[in-house]
Amino acid sequence: MTPDSPRSQPGPHHDLPSGETTLALAKAVEQSSSSIVVTDAAGRIEYVNPKFTHLTGYTLAEIKGQTPRFLKSGHTSPEEYAELWRTITSGNEWRGEFLNRKKNGELYWEQASISPVLDGEGSITHFVAVKEDITDRKRIESDLARLNQELEARVQERTAQLQSANQRVTAILDSASDAIVLIDDQDHIDLSNPAFSRMFGYQDDEACGAPAVIGIAPEHVQDFLFALRRTRTKGSPEHLEARAQRKDGSIFDVSCSFGVVRHNGHIVCSIHDITLIKEAERLKDRFVSMVNHELRTPLSAIVVITETLSNYYERLSDDKRVAKIQQIAEQTRIMNELIEGVLDMRRLALQRTQRSYPALDMCAVVRRTIADLQMPSQEKRQEVTLVCIPENLCIVRQDATDMRQIWRNLIGNAIKYTPEDGHITVRIGTVKIDAAGAPEDALEPSFDRPAELAQGSYVVGQVEDDGHGIPVENQQHLFERFYRGWATASHIPGTGLGLALVKEILDQCGGHILVSSEPGYGSRFTFFVPVGEAGEAAERVMSDWGAEA
Repeated sequence: MTPDSPRSQPGPHHDLPSGETTLALAKAVEQSSSSIVVTDAAGRIEYVNPKFTHLTGYTLAEIKGQTPRFLKSGHTSPEEYAELWRTITSGNEWRGEFLNRKKNGELYWEQASISPVLDGEGSITHFVAVKEDITDRKRIESDLARLNQELEARVQERTAQLQSANQRVTAILDSASDAIVLIDDQDHIDLSNPAFSRMFGYQDDEACGAPAVIGIAPEHVQDFLFALRRTRTKGSPEHLEARAQRKDGSIFDVSCSFGVVRHNGHIVCSIHDITLIKEAERLKDRFVSMVNHELRTPLSAIVVITETLSNYYERLSDDKRVAKIQQIAEQTRIMNELIEGVLDMRRLALQRTQRSYPALDMCAVVRRTIADLQMPSQEKRQEVTLVCIPENLCIVRQDATDMRQIWRNLIGNAIKYTPEDGHITVRIGTVKIDAAGAPEDALEPSFDRPAELAQGSYVVGQVEDDGHGIPVENQQHLFERFYRGWATASHIPGTGLGLALVKEILDQCGGHILVSSEPGYGSRFTFFVPVGEAGEAAERVMSDWGAEA
């Protein structure tokens, strides 16, 4: 007897029944719901019951004397058949499953138990196979296996998606410039990102489990908690501006945005540092107020003068009329300078973002500036001397308008505040600052350099005059907008915006400016502009200030 696709188990054999039970046994076999096949010791079929015929389509008359090989589907290997035959011929029971083929070609699964039948002397005379149709069960098992595979695939896919999403969220949290915290339903921090540590000074282990208000200034704790709980109650985002407090006690302004995590009710809070925004708002208010005041002063003067001309024109002499018109022209010039200064400030504010500029020759810029200002300096019989290093070495990648503004304001101020027959020296060169904050080569003693300069190469400009000089108490305010100090009481015109604009331009490009002045002896302004990529090839230490261009 040769089944297909066997899985064998050793078991007991069966002896032939006694005569008195034969009739009852035959009836049971005929009516059995299991397929029963009886073969001789050589495996040739001697008997099949009706269930076998019903299941396979083969009658006893068709298959009697044959081995069960006609049921083979090709699913079982010769080695498995050999193992089955060794098991039953050695007197043991074999149990396993077959994938067989019916008479109509249809495949079916059955579970079989094949046992040897022994005579009184212990010799095998027959084999009996009892088989159950398990096709439906195998189909269900196959479907379950397929569904399980599909489920595993979906789980793996979903797991990969979740891992990918988690990686993206982690990347976003790690790279975010805003502090982000996850707050649990007990109003404690469950998770914080690196920006929180940078902003507040608390490490992860200090922040995790801490009250959500750990970084909020005491006067705004209740406001923060109210917004937090309102978000949880309403389920909609809330926003709050508050004062925050770092671990070191320093205070700064923040904007907090709250949102609900839907699946667990936790709150995500994003904290944005708005210190610069608040400072900008305060400066804007101050700026508007000062511009309003500074514009009204010359405008009021123009109104008074024009009213005087209108009311008393016939009674004024020609000289007085000309004087009044000159006063109007002067006040108009002051207003124009003020408006130009305000527009320059506005332009500078709008170009805060990093931009790429073409290479700019600073030597050419300063020469052009001196030429443009030649008339006012000649009117005062002043001598303007330019000292610079060889051509084409002072190259920067900065905004050309900004660089012209620096030179024009510094040289223009020197001309304005230096008396007649005075002397003005303009110097330009390059310097390289090493990692220790010092130049690579020694510079002459009169050269100023700030300790704040970062490592790198700079174009250095210097404007020195022998004019009035600036009192020490005024020097710390020189770069404030609209500040004119002692010059306010003088007859020297100005808006108080020039030096402020110079400082803001240099701050924006990573430069710096220094002032050295003594009343009665003049002033020296020294500024530094990073050379950028364009100037790297032209690096040079400015050690020779004596080579006149």
